Amino acid sequence: MYRNAYGNVSAYDRLFKTFELSEERSSFLRKVYTIFLLGLGIAGATGLLVSGSNKVLSVVQNHYFLFFILEIGLLILAYVVRRRSPVNLLVMAMFCVSSGVTFGPILAFYFAVNPSIIASSFFLTSGIFAGLTVYVFVSRKDFSFLRGILFVGLLIAIGASILGFFINLPMFHVVLSAGIALLFCGYILFDTSNLLFHYETDEYIAGALALYLDFINLFLAILRILGFASSDD
Repeated sequence: MYRNAYGNVSAYDRLFKTFELSEERSSFLRKVYTIFLLGLGIAGATGLLVSGSNKVLSVVQNHYFLFFILEIGLLILAYVVRRRSPVNLLVMAMFCVSSGVTFGPILAFYFAVNPSIIASSFFLTSGIFAGLTVYVFVSRKDFSFLRGILFVGLLIAIGASILGFFINLPMFHVVLSAGIALLFCGYILFDTSNLLFHYETDEYIAGALALYLDFINLFLAILRILGFASSDD
């Protein structure tokens, strides 16, 4: 087995040792990013399964509001039980499955329009997410000062999204999606710095949920932008 100055350690160990984090904080971050990545995998696999089955897709589309309410309910429950192991992991997994179910119709739509948009959006989102994460780890900057600005931005984004149901102007939706993408880039900086400096080490579920929501919302915003760009070609 590979052995370095830190002894026999995993890739995660070597990564966090490089950033000179305490063993307790390193262990916390390993849990957060492992759960986050597993959550993305679960949601992605579920979304692909739903989008690939006409029968299941039809059920989800016909009862989309109920599935969406279930997803929100599981998200709230995941935060409520975030410190209660192992039920917190079970609820997190259930939330990711429900999230993947609601993504199914969205993925099916873009598969029908242009499948390459989905892959491009995922890789672009991953690159942005990784870049911003590394920046926070390297700079050691605390972005908690963004809390108020991001919260106001989130309220504006929600209000504009509701307004978007009544406005059928492509440019409005492109600008809105770009604004949401920038907003969640800010949330990635904010949440990542909170993981480094402010989260208690037993709140790994809360940390993983924060990263998951940042990634998914950025992905959906980029997906919409690329979708509009593709439709103009």
